[in-house]
Amino acid sequence: MRILYVSKLAPHLGIRRVHEVGRRLVDKGHEVTVLSAATHRHQPREETVDGMQVLATRTAPAVLRRGDRVGF
Repeated sequence: MRILYVSKLAPHLGIRRVHEVGRRLVDKGHEVTVLSAATHRHQPREETVDGMQVLATRTAPAVLRRGDRVGF
């Protein structure tokens, strides 16, 4: 089965529940994709984490995307 999670953070960057459930689904043979907001300046747009495909989308204008406390 193909499963899509929509999450505000990538599973390996803070959403433990998505990470745990997604990893278990992958272990059972499912194809898991996680669509999340890109929260770090150098976060890749696409990566594989524990068998899950993680797609990070930019959700704020470039001027606001930075790694300090004020940016997204």
